Amino acid sequence: MLQSLNAALFEKMNATTKVALVKSSAKAVFLTDRGGNLITEHSVDPVPMEDNLVALIAGAFFASQQAATILGEKEFNTMTERGKETSLFVRGLHDDHLLIVIFGTDTNHGLVKLFSEEAANSINPLIDQMLSNSAAVSQQLEVDLTRPAFQRA
Repeated sequence: MLQSLNAALFEKMNATTKVALVKSSAKAVFLTDRGGNLITEHSVDPVPMEDNLVALIAGAFFASQQAATILGEKEFNTMTERGKETSLFVRGLHDDHLLIVIFGTDTNHGLVKLFSEEAANSINPLIDQMLSNSAAVSQQLEVDLTRPAFQRA
């Protein structure tokens, strides 16, 4: 779906994640897809191995979705992990996208949740727009499967 992300949508998503970072006083905010592919990120200080970290967090979040199914729940839309110095909050978005917030002990968990919800309410319509752009593009593409894709010269 990321191939249907245009510059205008990206800029809106990017601005929204930056606002979430500033308002919540977090260390970092990431917007990612199900596979852990970064769409946009903002951080106060560099996050070590951020690509690997985001992919691991995405995997853990979607594994928890399977646990929800086993427990008879439709989904778990948030995940929180608390450490001694660093914690993270993950908010599920439309079409298997995630908002990941990394924060420290100096940040209030309630504010992180509040501003993550605000960001989700802004980003979800943008994801829906990206999906509708993707659907429009796929309707325009036609493939003739009756002819071979390659022919010998």
